[in-house]
Amino acid sequence: MQGAAVGELAIGGNFSHVITPDHVSHAAKNFAIVAEATGTVLYAGNANSYVRAIASFGGTTYVGGDFTSFGGVSRSHAAAVSPSFGVTSWNPKPSGNVRGMSADSGGVYMGGDFSAVRAVSLSSGSTLWSKSSSGGSVHSVMVYDGALFVGGLFETYNGTTQHGLVKVALSSGSLITSFNAHLRVDTGVGQYGAYDGEEIISMWPGPSSSQLFIGSGGHAPAGKSSNEAILISSSSGSRSWSTSTIGDCQALGAVGSTVVAGYHRNTANGSIPYPYFATQLEDSNGKLTNWDPKITGNQGNADGGNNGVQAIFSDSSTQTIYIAGAFTQYNGSSHKSLIAFTWS
Repeated sequence: MQGAAVGELAIGGNFSHVITPDHVSHAAKNFAIVAEATGTVLYAGNANSYVRAIASFGGTTYVGGDFTSFGGVSRSHAAAVSPSFGVTSWNPKPSGNVRGMSADSGGVYMGGDFSAVRAVSLSSGSTLWSKSSSGGSVHSVMVYDGALFVGGLFETYNGTTQHGLVKVALSSGSLITSFNAHLRVDTGVGQYGAYDGEEIISMWPGPSSSQLFIGSGGHAPAGKSSNEAILISSSSGSRSWSTSTIGDCQALGAVGSTVVAGYHRNTANGSIPYPYFATQLEDSNGKLTNWDPKITGNQGNADGGNNGVQAIFSDSSTQTIYIAGAFTQYNGSSHKSLIAFTWS
């Protein structure tokens, strides 16, 4: 989920229809662009498989995922939609599923289930630079603080060992060595050894330009935590605070002086203080607020049963936060997949 042009919201995932607020169902396969204010469908997409990543620049919306065709055109894992809602000639042809994507005036940056992080041209998709990654997929890519942040399950970037999160130069992809979040690495041992470290799967700009929110997933060993919302320095990687979300922190979005963390969990709340699937944290210290978005209910999906909140987009200009994922209820009533809240 991502802002597209002004007043537009692009949504992707694994779905066949978009139901607008007037309760009318509109055919849209795995991708759509809707009006932020009304939910009106502006573009009904047609991707033949999961859409996992969205970025935008200059009115063009860039899309990545598992698909091999998009809008009736052959596109391997990446495509672009023009401001007038046509599939463009942009065609970078990444060799695997795209999970993370970001864009600025210098290009489009992407990573996923292939052994590289790539920067490509905004117009053609030709490669500007490509750096190797190994040990796991890239899940999150974000242009921020004059650099590119890349998060995921990987162990090395361009031959340097640095687990889970790197900061690199936008122009070249070179590693910025002054930044290191010192995340706990995967042990490589046992059933969960490939993902029992701190795996950065979501990011959002921090409360100041020198800070960054990151969300980790993983299956931590006993006594350790890897499902966290974390605030770090965007220059050094040093940690201000971390709060366990009891489930992969799959999405983050700032709201005033707080951050909303979206996650999945597969157990009942019981005595755990966190509400199901999303919670609000004070950005100064990571402490829980008393807001409960009341989002519950597991859906079957194409992402390994990884339910809950999977994407968040926060629009400070309209003071609206959009929360999306594989859920079925809000406040005890049927409400699937996408909900918006306002704040003041």
